[in-house]
Amino acid sequence: MTFIFLQVTFTASQKTAYRLGGAVALDDIELMPGLCPSRKKNAMELCTFDAHDCGYTTNWKSSEKWEHKSRLNSSSPISAVPEEDHTLGTSYGGFWFSFKEKGDMGTQTSFLRTPIYKAPKTSMNCLQFYYIVDDSGSWFNWYRSTKEIYVRAIINYPYSKTKNPTWLITKVQNTTISEWRYAEANVDITEDYQFQFTAFIESSKEVVVAIDDVKLIPGRCPETGFCDFEEDICSWKYGEGQYKWDRIRASSKGIQK
Repeated sequence: MTFIFLQVTFTASQKTAYRLGGAVALDDIELMPGLCPSRKKNAMELCTFDAHDCGYTTNWKSSEKWEHKSRLNSSSPISAVPEEDHTLGTSYGGFWFSFKEKGDMGTQTSFLRTPIYKAPKTSMNCLQFYYIVDDSGSWFNWYRSTKEIYVRAIINYPYSKTKNPTWLITKVQNTTISEWRYAEANVDITEDYQFQFTAFIESSKEVVVAIDDVKLIPGRCPETGFCDFEEDICSWKYGEGQYKWDRIRASSKGIQK
């Protein structure tokens, strides 16, 4: 009988970037037989798009498609593309985006589709994601115009002969500043399904539509304004004043500012 001894080495490195810092920690390490389960086939797993594209697919037409910005590509030649993702809040995070370069007024529609997922155990679920719809772009956008920009979410049932595609989120419109915003929709799922995100752009400006942190959770969506602050601050904003709020994780005895 031959024994093979293995050693696993974890290496922590620091890139030269003033925005990155802090500590690196490891916990709950386990080596199990067999292949790792695919996270691309589970809509209940949070898709951060940092390590991979979560199995999403887009248009074949190169001029009207979504692109995956991964952590391996920390910059983009397109000025309108967000500098930071929602998950990490750094340029090293990932997300999906669709863009239109400046030029003549015209329309552009691009589609981003998830893998086909198995029907969940509970029929009522909540689709959650963060998005940016922005036409601020570079400084010379001021003399150009925008008629309409939005992103929509739809659910398809590829194997069903009776269920039709259903709009989950009618429209989330462009904003005056480029920041990640939260969107959610209740969805009743009883068959195998697939989500589709549609970006519509009608503008002569340089425009970008982006999504990040897509997840399906069991049950109905929380009421408007609800936040348990377990994962983040739910797009709440810190106000002006003498004192400042901090989000504390009791389990780690640390403070996330």
